[in-house]
Amino acid sequence: GSYGEVSNDRSLREPFDFRSNEEQVTSAAVMDNQRHVVWYELGLWATDQFRQRMAWALSELITVVPENIDSLTYTEVYAKYYDIFVNNAFGNYFDIMKLVSYSPLMAEHLTYVKSRSRPYIYRKEDKRVSSPDENYAREIMQLFTIGLYVLNEDGTQVFDSSTGEPKQTYTNEDIESFARAWTAFDRNPVRGNYEDRRTGGADNRLDPMKVIAAYRDPFPKPDLTGGFLGDRFLRCVDLPSQSFLKKGAVYTLRGGSPLSEYRTDPSQYATDDAEKFVLDTTSSLYQLLSNGGQYELTVKLEEDLVCTGTECNVDTVRMVKVDSVYYEFKERPCVQMTFYNDGKQIRGRENRDLGSMCANPNLAHSSEACCRDERFQEVRSATKETGVTYFYEGERTKYNTAKDRCVNAGKDLCMFEYTRVSPVDEWWKTGYSWTNKDCEIMVKVNQEGYIAVVHDADISYKNEIDRYGIPAEVDEYETLNWFKVQWDGDFPGSSPENSCAVNKCKVHSDGSCVCKTSVSESTVFDSIDNVDKEQVMAQLFLGAIGPDATSVPISGAGFIAHVVDGLIDASTVFEVEDKGRTFYLKNIVSEVHLNGWEAVPTILEAEDATVFQNVTIQESTTLSASNGRYINFDATDEAYVTWDVTVSYTGDYSMSFRYALDTFTRQMEVYVNDEAVKWTSPNANPIIDLDYINGNPQDNVGFEPMTRCQGDCDIDDHCAAGLFCFQVNKGDSAYPGCNNAVGHGSDFCVDPNDIDNMLFLPTGGSRDDWRLTEGKIVHLVEGVNTIKVKVPFGNDRRPTFDYMKIEGLSSPIIASKFRNPPHFVAIIAEENSYTEQNTVDAQYETDALLEHLVYHDNVAPFLTIRFAQRFGVSNPSPRYVKTCAQAFKTGLYESGSQSFGDGSYGSLAALSACVLLDREATDGALYEDPAFGSLREPIIMVMNLLRSMEFSNTLPTEGLDGPPLAESYNARLMEMDEKIGQSPHDFPSVFSFFLPEYIPEAGPALSAQLAAPEALILDMPKIIGIQNGMISLIKYGLSDCNNGFGLYPGYKGCSDNGLYERSIGHLARVPSATTIAEMVSEVSLLLTAGRLSQDNRDTIEAACSSEPDYDAQFRCIQQLIVFTTEFHSTNTMQKSGESRSVDTTTDVTSTEPYKGLVYLYLSGGTDSFHMLAPHSCAPINVYERFRAIRGKNSLSEGIGLKMEEMLVINGNNPDQPCSTFGIHPNLPVLQTLYNDGDAAFVANAGLMSEPVDVNNYKQTIGQLFAHNDMTSNTQKVDLFDEFFGTGIQGRIADVLTGKGLPVNVFSISGTQVVNVGELGGAAPFIISSSGLPDFNKNPSISDMDTIIFELNNATRKDSGFFAETFANKLCEAMTFHELLKMELDAVDVSTIFPDGGLGDQFKMVAKLMKTRESRGVVRDMFYVSQGGYDTHSNMQMNLVDKFTTLNAALEAFVAEVKAQGLWESVTLVQFSEFARTLDPNTGDGSDHAWGANHFHIGGGLAGGKVRGLYPDDFEQSSTNLIALSRGRMVPTYPWDAMWKGTAEWFGIAEGPEMDKVLPMHSNFPGKTYNAEELYNN
Repeated sequence: GSYGEVSNDRSLREPFDFRSNEEQVTSAAVMDNQRHVVWYELGLWATDQFRQRMAWALSELITVVPENIDSLTYTEVYAKYYDIFVNNAFGNYFDIMKLVSYSPLMAEHLTYVKSRSRPYIYRKEDKRVSSPDENYAREIMQLFTIGLYVLNEDGTQVFDSSTGEPKQTYTNEDIESFARAWTAFDRNPVRGNYEDRRTGGADNRLDPMKVIAAYRDPFPKPDLTGGFLGDRFLRCVDLPSQSFLKKGAVYTLRGGSPLSEYRTDPSQYATDDAEKFVLDTTSSLYQLLSNGGQYELTVKLEEDLVCTGTECNVDTVRMVKVDSVYYEFKERPCVQMTFYNDGKQIRGRENRDLGSMCANPNLAHSSEACCRDERFQEVRSATKETGVTYFYEGERTKYNTAKDRCVNAGKDLCMFEYTRVSPVDEWWKTGYSWTNKDCEIMVKVNQEGYIAVVHDADISYKNEIDRYGIPAEVDEYETLNWFKVQWDGDFPGSSPENSCAVNKCKVHSDGSCVCKTSVSESTVFDSIDNVDKEQVMAQLFLGAIGPDATSVPISGAGFIAHVVDGLIDASTVFEVEDKGRTFYLKNIVSEVHLNGWEAVPTILEAEDATVFQNVTIQESTTLSASNGRYINFDATDEAYVTWDVTVSYTGDYSMSFRYALDTFTRQMEVYVNDEAVKWTSPNANPIIDLDYINGNPQDNVGFEPMTRCQGDCDIDDHCAAGLFCFQVNKGDSAYPGCNNAVGHGSDFCVDPNDIDNMLFLPTGGSRDDWRLTEGKIVHLVEGVNTIKVKVPFGNDRRPTFDYMKIEGLSSPIIASKFRNPPHFVAIIAEENSYTEQNTVDAQYETDALLEHLVYHDNVAPFLTIRFAQRFGVSNPSPRYVKTCAQAFKTGLYESGSQSFGDGSYGSLAALSACVLLDREATDGALYEDPAFGSLREPIIMVMNLLRSMEFSNTLPTEGLDGPPLAESYNARLMEMDEKIGQSPHDFPSVFSFFLPEYIPEAGPALSAQLAAPEALILDMPKIIGIQNGMISLIKYGLSDCNNGFGLYPGYKGCSDNGLYERSIGHLARVPSATTIAEMVSEVSLLLTAGRLSQDNRDTIEAACSSEPDYDAQFRCIQQLIVFTTEFHSTNTMQKSGESRSVDTTTDVTSTEPYKGLVYLYLSGGTDSFHMLAPHSCAPINVYERFRAIRGKNSLSEGIGLKMEEMLVINGNNPDQPCSTFGIHPNLPVLQTLYNDGDAAFVANAGLMSEPVDVNNYKQTIGQLFAHNDMTSNTQKVDLFDEFFGTGIQGRIADVLTGKGLPVNVFSISGTQVVNVGELGGAAPFIISSSGLPDFNKNPSISDMDTIIFELNNATRKDSGFFAETFANKLCEAMTFHELLKMELDAVDVSTIFPDGGLGDQFKMVAKLMKTRESRGVVRDMFYVSQGGYDTHSNMQMNLVDKFTTLNAALEAFVAEVKAQGLWESVTLVQFSEFARTLDPNTGDGSDHAWGANHFHIGGGLAGGKVRGLYPDDFEQSSTNLIALSRGRMVPTYPWDAMWKGTAEWFGIAEGPEMDKVLPMHSNFPGKTYNAEELYNN
């Protein structure tokens, strides 16, 4: 079962159904409503109402949207998610964010489930380039933690002094960085005992997700403060030796399975052939874990233990066997440093395996493979011996441990061909092994200063990236894994004056530099004078395990310095307390310095050589040679090759060769410009005589290995350690280190240190097993040099050559350095995923990111404002915010003698107590302040009515005909999201029901610029819906009567008689009052907290006193009070004494012909490059570029439209890079209209305040790539806020109304800023797509509408702003509802529209157009929308569905408008907040971008043309001025381009009128279209 789950109680009413593999008998509507019923039941009957209320507020902040989840009609998974908030309502916010982040519902909703890293996809899917899903990385910051803009502690915004704009908390680069940390999450397998349909593709949406470490991006992640995730963590190299025995070590019981849960190990580790790490029963660790047979689930060491037996031989452990059970060791959190000195190369079980790369020798990241470089057979087969050189399967050691074990076994470490394990050798005994090859970590720097890690390792077998050899993620030519560092000084390639060449680094074709590196560590503070806590936290980033035992604590300004020997130096540890956390920090900084080459490396391939004496250049059949060819030497000792090498200066150079050798160690002579080059080793031995022993002494019993210069040997094993058998084929051959008087052509044991020619050690094979020699110094002269390589006299079995490398010596770059970045997950990958990347490290990184976000300075004020708004204060004062922010940070809040919170940062108990108990929340006098308070949430008002009026679910069955009915029901409120705009679990988007910053479009709140989030859904359909529902609930009980909140129960009719015969529950409160005045006071107290004004009390008393009986009067009072502003807001109302009127007259007439403008918004950010794609393009093949960036390769078609599936159109624009384009195949209506001249596109357009490119795009006002900001600003088209709070259609209406043209503005999709004009302008109408229901049908009292108006009469200026907002909207809604309903009921359309969604919206637009004459207008503007375009995953499949729906709706709309004879008079313009990345993410989706393609249609258009400028290159580069990362296009044209001509056609004149409608259009000369260009007339 699930945490907190309770057993079923059959004595309770109404059972719940659940989804399973059995036949479903309950209707989908009832199944879908079950999760709502659970919420309503708890809201009604739970005893912990504050906890439930807090949980609701949390759920509104941290939303999941059922429409984004493939389990709409499930109950348990949603209840489980909601329980996160119930269980932790007064807990810690960090815990909530961690539980939420591991929730499979959140991961599905925000699409990071199964998100995989770029290197993983690149390796597994044939170099497919993709990026991690960015959705959660963005929303967890914007919506759940830090918000968009930097806040002071009191919640006020921080402004950028240079621009005057609010400072943004993060950039898109930060999102890309953190998206890499949200990879690796996946659902767990299905299990029993929870609600699910277990099919082949079923996924567990209930249990917390697992982390698949191989999916995680391992590279450093820059944070929001200029540092990195992992800063101030302990370095892994600083862990205490044998940390598995040290205090704090954690062991987790795994039962009888020896398989790790933190790593991906072969299943064979569980077999008897696998070596287990069995604890000695006398060891302290055994005694602790065994616990006398009482095995604990988790054991944490409270003190250091002493090792026993084999424990003393290992660096670390994984699984340890204790009796018959296993415990897994969990290393404490630590970070690895990306760059380090003295790296060593590691490789897989065979040199052909993926994974030739560098590793830090001071970390236990590899294992031993024992062999000696000079011994051919050992190189061919390095050994691992159970119980001697390794002690358990999967063991990892540090480099020195591996070397010591091999030396003690009589061998060493070498560059082996493959490894073999004894006594049992199986394929699954895999993993990395250390070699003795030095390996350098280099850096690749792009033109933005981002870096990628490069491992300068040997590729032994092949050069096919990610199939063999170096993984692409660290390969110089393949890596795409860039991340940001903070440069100290300019970086190479930052300018032409500071180019790669100037810095003596390699330069790549993309302009990036590749440089060598070295790492230094230096002391930061040498004194603590004038040092404070902020300086310590800003300059110290390396964690320490704690102060030295001999140190002395010295208090500083907000810190303690633990000083050894009285000196502030590298041994000093700083102790800092910050937000409840204790940091121990080393007083050192690790920095990476860049080095170049005096001459960058030059590769001279085999085909560049001149060959002599039967030397041949041969083709490499296995493609193992770097360029496909290699040099094969003939057996003769006269064979040689030459290369001509051109250098730019005279001096020393390093020379090396890539070679293969399938025999014993060999030497080659080297000549430079015909002079022999010799290299004398500092370890060379004195020359001694050859000692030739007749016969084959090695065959004798008791044979001792031969010493130096002894022979005749046959194999290396005949020679003593450190020697090899030097083989020749001529009697007068030379023997290194030996007096050659009597050689006889025999073979003698020699020391490699005595060879002064170029030494070639065995590699294992002569065609595929390559390695690079150590570089040897040669002296070259400026110009052309000839290098000759020759087989020495008498030698045979020579190596084959792939290439020669010449490079200058190292040259430091003094000015270029950066701080060494930490990372959690090892940068060590293997083809079969048996890697050093483990789950624990990935989880630690996740925790670090969550901590970084939750402990951000913005979180406390951000959450305070959000919770204050949910608890009744829409605009909390700075003092209030600061007080509660401090409570959140300190974890304590005191009120009187009571203290709330546990004293820990992030305490929701402290925050919620402050929000509710601060004087701003409790001082009743504040409610007289007109700017104080809020509108109330619709669902809270409904629950208030239900609870206060004592909802009863017991049926009044007396007098009902028919068979007996159930006596009680659950609280089945149905379809509340449609009726009132809110329903538990049914959030419309990730932004919840409201936008926190929303300001109403009219009234005093707009003038005062006060937020009223709830006003966002205070539109006509929702107002009518909630009022109808509450009236019905009061009169008829919970039923369907007159659009009530319930469903038809199957019996009786609707009667306002107090019997509730048609209900499944009713309001059962019996008032305690005896007079009508007392009843009004009682209901006022319960529903308005006593705020009901005396005027309204009097009005209600007078209206209800004529009711025939006490119960009818009580129902009347309830009905009227729920229409008051005091019920709908927390304000008090001060009436002016004047009646409220709503102007419905049109004072002007016009002879202008009718025109209609329809604004179609595709919400979520449409992937519009999937709507309009390149087709035939020349001279640049834009289509191929398009397919490439959309992920096409040999294994995948990617996500780009295929040419053969496009609906082809002619561009008809010579400025475009393509003559033809392709429309998505599911949008044939656009092709038809385009070919008819009734549709056109504008390519690569977007929201801009002025023309920008990649160099200055960040100066664009607003939060690019963020849904809410871009949606709002796209609808406003006024980034400088010259006409604050208005939208473009609202401003058009203002101008036209001022010119005497009667205008109506409608939204068929809720309240939208696009329709908002200035105060006094034409008020926009909000109409439901389903039409208009009756309002207050069969009123209980006469003239009830008049009385409702009287209750909401005009107010004084000092009346509550929120009360006035509701009163105004209510009266407008009632008035216009009546008028529009009458007109709409009188018309119909002749075209059949598709049911639901966009089809219903267009149908309503068409019906409204038919009422134009009765409304007396000549201009209409409409807003319709279609959601679901936020395609972070499965973009292609989702757009097929969306475009199919869009196409059907457009076809019907066009047909109907033509049938009405209005086609020439109507224009539809399509917008979306932004386009999406052309580069797909790992979920086959696309993320937020910018520049988009959009269309308009209409009978008057001069269509059939693609305007704007379609990009011809989508890749980011130094020469592409419009391409950001991942194919995010900077717009070439503004939204104003289409709007200008459209506005002119609609009646807006150039000059002041256009300046108001499009305040930014003059910033784009030549980039906007006038009406003459866009229209035929």
